[in-house]
Amino acid sequence: MRRNTLALAVVGAMAATLLGTGTGTADPASLTLGHQCPFPLIGDQPTTLKIDTDLPATMPVGAPTGERQVTTTLTIPSTGLSLVGASALTGEAHLTLHAKVTFGSTVIPIAVPVDLATEGTPSLNPSTTLVGAGRFPSLVFPESGAAAVDITETDLVMRLTPRKPDGSDTGLGTFDTVCRQNPGQPTRLATVSVVFPPIPAPATPTGLRATATTETAVSLAWDTGVEPASRYEVLVDGAHTATATSATATVTGLTAGTTYAFQVRAVDANGTASPPSEPFTVRTKLGTAVHPFHLTGTSRIAAAATTVAVAGDLRIEADRDSGEHRRTDLTLRPTKANTRLLGVLPATADVVFTVDGARSAVAEGTLTVAANVTIALPRVTVLGYVVSQSPTCRTETPAEITLRSTPDFTPTTGGSLDGAYTIPAFTGCGSATGLVNTLAAGPGNTVRLALTSP
Repeated sequence: MRRNTLALAVVGAMAATLLGTGTGTADPASLTLGHQCPFPLIGDQPTTLKIDTDLPATMPVGAPTGERQVTTTLTIPSTGLSLVGASALTGEAHLTLHAKVTFGSTVIPIAVPVDLATEGTPSLNPSTTLVGAGRFPSLVFPESGAAAVDITETDLVMRLTPRKPDGSDTGLGTFDTVCRQNPGQPTRLATVSVVFPPIPAPATPTGLRATATTETAVSLAWDTGVEPASRYEVLVDGAHTATATSATATVTGLTAGTTYAFQVRAVDANGTASPPSEPFTVRTKLGTAVHPFHLTGTSRIAAAATTVAVAGDLRIEADRDSGEHRRTDLTLRPTKANTRLLGVLPATADVVFTVDGARSAVAEGTLTVAANVTIALPRVTVLGYVVSQSPTCRTETPAEITLRSTPDFTPTTGGSLDGAYTIPAFTGCGSATGLVNTLAAGPGNTVRLALTSP
């Protein structure tokens, strides 16, 4: 079956070659064979046959080699013919090269006919040359392997006419001679390595981009080629770091605030990789800076003409890259207010703060902290008597308090915050609601706080 397959391949390729089909890069191949040719009266004369062709050294499986020219050169020395006074020699020859192509266990015989004739001047000094050319048929190999081309036999017949220096006959006239190939000589003309054609690498991904960046990770996406690959390899600073089966990947374990060069290459099912994409640089985020502060200070309540101690904590989370404050937490601890009703009667109040919606920002070196604060007075006394004791005694709406830092403020050591605000009217204080509003509600209230790092 193999023999028939290759034989058909040879015949089919020959037809294709006649139409101009054929592939493979030409590589010179040569073989020299010695012969003995009997001459009348003189006996056997040594003759050298040189065979040259350009069969490719490597061919893809299934591709035709194309017809190849075979050039033959016969060299006849003057040694024997000089005995009959010959100084010139003309002639022609017919040669059949019997070759065999061995491919695995398959052997295909091939015959290449060649006609030769005298080349150049007929002088025998020191030899005469006959040259000719034939065609080696095109070959197609159906699988990988090594193909050997050997010249197993040559049928060589020459018709020669030697002449003396004056052009007269040497006495041998024109004669025919059938040459014999010397036994025991090398026969290998060429070896062809038949290989599967290389699988083209997949297309290099394009459009590499970052879709998300954190302190320690970068998420990437890219555009695939027409034929998606089996997998994609992500390179970080030239080293294979991550593998993905789709056109996205997230690289983790990175260092904050560091610039990395990312590339991606496509890999097909055979493991063939495309060239990596152009480097795409991304700097990981610096992360979040946390600034905690203790708050201590006072607030001047205008309506009560008194000062209240204020204490609490402020915690700010800021984006190191943009400086934007991601989160602000403000807490104010309960305190006690002391005043005198009508400037004479001692009055006290327990004060509880509920902070909602604190926010902060830094602009031109100034820290601004804003918060909505609901103020509750769960217990109020006058002359030591409880005039209001209600968990619902509080401002109708939150007080909007805005604090701004003084020039001595720094994010690392703290500083001072000043602000002014209005206390909204109170409700839920029972019969003492009017008294409470007289003592606390109204504009013109100020606050000064000292921020210190813990």
